[in-house]
Amino acid sequence: MSSSPEEKTGKRQRRRWHERTLDKDIRYRGPLNYQHFQILGWLCIVASQAVLILSIGAKMGKLPESYAKLQEPLTYLTWLSLPFLMIANFAQIMNGQKSYKTLLLKHFGAAAGIFAVYTLILHRYILGMINMINDGTVADYEVLVKLTDMIAPSGVLSFNIFMDLFLCTLVMFFLNYSPKRFFSEKRRYLFRACALLPILYEAACIILKVLASRKEVTISPFLWPLFTVKPTMTFVLFVVMAVYIKTREMRFCRHGKTHEEYAAFLQTKKNSWDFSLFLAITLIAVSVIDYFVVMIVTRTELAGMEMTDELIGTYQPIAFTMGFGDSLMLALMAPLVLLFSYTRKPISPLLGVVIPIASFGLIVLLYLEAGHQAIPMLDLEKVDLSQLVEPYEEEEEPPDRAEDEMTLDQLVELVPETENQPTGETDETGT
Repeated sequence: MSSSPEEKTGKRQRRRWHERTLDKDIRYRGPLNYQHFQILGWLCIVASQAVLILSIGAKMGKLPESYAKLQEPLTYLTWLSLPFLMIANFAQIMNGQKSYKTLLLKHFGAAAGIFAVYTLILHRYILGMINMINDGTVADYEVLVKLTDMIAPSGVLSFNIFMDLFLCTLVMFFLNYSPKRFFSEKRRYLFRACALLPILYEAACIILKVLASRKEVTISPFLWPLFTVKPTMTFVLFVVMAVYIKTREMRFCRHGKTHEEYAAFLQTKKNSWDFSLFLAITLIAVSVIDYFVVMIVTRTELAGMEMTDELIGTYQPIAFTMGFGDSLMLALMAPLVLLFSYTRKPISPLLGVVIPIASFGLIVLLYLEAGHQAIPMLDLEKVDLSQLVEPYEEEEEPPDRAEDEMTLDQLVELVPETENQPTGETDETGT
């Protein structure tokens, strides 16, 4: 009986990555699933609201020193909210936990809801209050633009994080989904090319932000929720992740595999580990590139090239408007990503609903606590509220009935004797 080449050499041949199957999988699987990243992402959103409250307190000049020390560390957490949620979004797509239809409707609905509520508040209440005090010399809208320019000197205030998640899901939809009707055969390439549309939308948002910061265009405050939140390097991370997933599928199919086999391959621990390892390396690389860009626009001399004040004054605001410097903390996510596995099932599907609801509850409590802490800072005069309170008079206790109870004989004594009393009637004789 002839022996195999592996038995002759005494060495086990290394299995190639595309040959991994569920029955020939690796053992390691990270303990964290996508719901853990959702929790971390929402906690970072809560931290961003705390930073906003602290910044308002600092502008009022009434922020205690103990609270002021919290502003900087919490600011670092705000930069991690979108990456955490974006990775969780990719994980739900890759493990098949959520369909594209469900994710697209959820993110689009949340983004549209934020836009609707913001528009209602801006039009009904903000413009309404301006109209109440405005004498008509200046248009109400011009006053609104001037006020919002004080809040966002850069010209745009980006806060609708669900717009980014919707675009992220839309890119993956065009790259990975296999249409069965109109976009078949060669027309499928046209469907794949539609992935450029959300990417171009992201690029257009970045360009408009730069133009608005340079006061070359004026963007209506009503359009602010439509702008993306991702800084430039986080946008690069998003594109790299999408391209990696698609090119890995193409490489898998080049080895004679089918798309059905690739769908099964996505459920292997091996592919999950490769994805986590590639993502961790990319996070560190993106963070390092972001650091060097910040160094270039902030240092007066770099690599023998002197940066004049004019160049710094030109490029530094543009770089900061594009979000450079906001991705420095991505490297801190690398260890967590190595502990992450998109194949690990969540503890409870219900947590997907509970997490955002609980986060909104924390945000509401945060604002209530901020209002409670802000009242003493306003130095309001004490108001005499005695006129609102009626004087309290102590009621007399009811008499003790046990002491006042009378016997039947005592009651009879109180009744006047009527036997010998005249009745007022006369007899027959008239006497």
